Amino acid sequence: MARPKVRDDVAMVELAAEDLIDETSLSAIKAEGAQLTGTDVRNLAIAQSRLTRVNLAESRLPRLNLTDVELVDCNLSNVKATDGSFRRAAFTKSKLTGINLTGSSLGDIEFVNCLIDFALFDRVSLKQVTFRSCQMRDADFSETILDRVHFIECDLARATFDRVRVVGSEMRHCTMSGLRGLGQLSGIAMEWSDILAHAELFAGELGIRIAGEPGEDGD
Repeated sequence: MARPKVRDDVAMVELAAEDLIDETSLSAIKAEGAQLTGTDVRNLAIAQSRLTRVNLAESRLPRLNLTDVELVDCNLSNVKATDGSFRRAAFTKSKLTGINLTGSSLGDIEFVNCLIDFALFDRVSLKQVTFRSCQMRDADFSETILDRVHFIECDLARATFDRVRVVGSEMRHCTMSGLRGLGQLSGIAMEWSDILAHAELFAGELGIRIAGEPGEDGD
C-alpha cells in the first residue's frame, strides 16, 4: 500500500469556512485546529497536505477529492462525501461516525484508531485499504468492492456486508458479534483462531443447530 506523499515543508495556513467555495483546490498546506463544521462545498480537492484537529463535522462535501493527505485527530462525523475520490490518504485517531461515502472510490488508504460507527460505504470501491484498531459498529458495506482490504483488530459489531465482492481481503482479530451478511464474505481470509472464536456466528449463518446430548431431542 502506497503511503501519502506529503513534504515536510508544507505551508501553515489558517483555514476558515469562508475560504472554501465550490471547486476549491488546496495543495501543499498544513492546517491545525480549523473549525469548519457545516461546510457546504462541491468538488473540494486537497492534495499533499497535513490536517490536524480539523473539524468538518456535519459538512456536505460531494465529490471530495483527497490525494496524498494525512489527517490526524480530525472530526468528519456525519460528513456527506458521496461520489468522492481518496488516493494515498492516512486517517489517524479521527472521528468519522456516520460519514456517508456512497459511490466513492478509495485506494491506498489507511485508517488507524478511528471511530467509524454507522458509516455508509454503500457502493464504494475499496482498493488496498487497511482498517487497523478501528471501531466500526453498525457500518454498512452494502454492494462494496473489497479489493485487498484488511480489517485488523477492529470492532465490526452489527456491521452489514450485503452483496459485497471480495478479492484478496482479510479480517484478523476482529469483533464480529451481530455481523450481518457473513455468508456474503466468500473468499475473505481469517485466522483459524478467529473462526473458532466466532463459531456460533458461523453456525447461525449456515443454519446449523447445536446438538445436545444423545436423547435430548426426544430420540
